[in-house]
Amino acid sequence: MKLILEQLAMIAASDAAAWLLNPAHEESACELSLSDYRSNWRRELIIDRSFIDEGIRWIVDYKSSLPASGQSREAFLAQEGERYRPQLEAYSGIMQVFDPLHPVRPALYFTGL
Repeated sequence: MKLILEQLAMIAASDAAAWLLNPAHEESACELSLSDYRSNWRRELIIDRSFIDEGIRWIVDYKSSLPASGQSREAFLAQEGERYRPQLEAYSGIMQVFDPLHPVRPALYFTGL
């Protein structure tokens, strides 16, 4: 519980989180559920956050994981980026079908960083 409260306090104090969570963004959506039928079977995807800002469709996946003890922030971010690359690529691919007019920018948001 302590970790959750600490992360919520960090989010509340973050300018980046304020921008990310701003409900005034064009096509702002949370927990956006999309169905992908392109591979002859149905795949359900739930995108944590999506919106359009300055002509770019943002797709954001929230993560609460933290670097391991002694692990640098840079190494952690590189590791997690690779770990979640397939998930973000799937989100980007389906969003390009639903919204072909905007370039897609996928991102991870680490609530504890």
